[in-house]
Amino acid sequence: MLPSNSASVFPVETAGAGSGLLRSRVNLRTLFFVGAAILAALVPLILFAGLWLRNELHEGQRDLENTLRARAVALSSRVDAAVREQLTLHKAVATSPSLDAPDLLAFHAAAGRIIEEVPAWRSLSVVDPATGMELLDAAIPLGPIRLTDDPSAVRMVASERRAIVSSGRSANRRGGATVAVRIYAPVIRE
Repeated sequence: MLPSNSASVFPVETAGAGSGLLRSRVNLRTLFFVGAAILAALVPLILFAGLWLRNELHEGQRDLENTLRARAVALSSRVDAAVREQLTLHKAVATSPSLDAPDLLAFHAAAGRIIEEVPAWRSLSVVDPATGMELLDAAIPLGPIRLTDDPSAVRMVASERRAIVSSGRSANRRGGATVAVRIYAPVIRE
């Protein structure tokens, strides 16, 4: 046995068994602070990137809307010009002397030649505004009269004494239906 005041041959840890746990707590706390600092630096960057992306998307949407608006205005202008051109042709047809008498047989022949020369026209009709009955349709041979597709439009043109444009379904030559633009113009004799 060794005396109590002598030094021991075996090394003895003075910090005890808990020193490894203390060291791991310090490492975890340091890791936590480093992680919090990184997150604190990243959050503003993520927010800035999100705001920038939102701004870019809104700018792209505004550009698309402006482009579509400009195309719609251009298309509308072209359609208006085409309708004005067609109305001018209608006014010219309305001056036909065969409508003065009225000589429907002569007008039917002239109208048949007109629709052959104007590819956009499928038909040219004369309608009695009082009854809404088609007196003739240049696209078909003269025959029995029939009710027009839109008698209310004919009455409106007659009462207001101005042309109107409408659309609707129309039978095509192959037996199917197509969308047709109809221009109703009054033939006024004073």
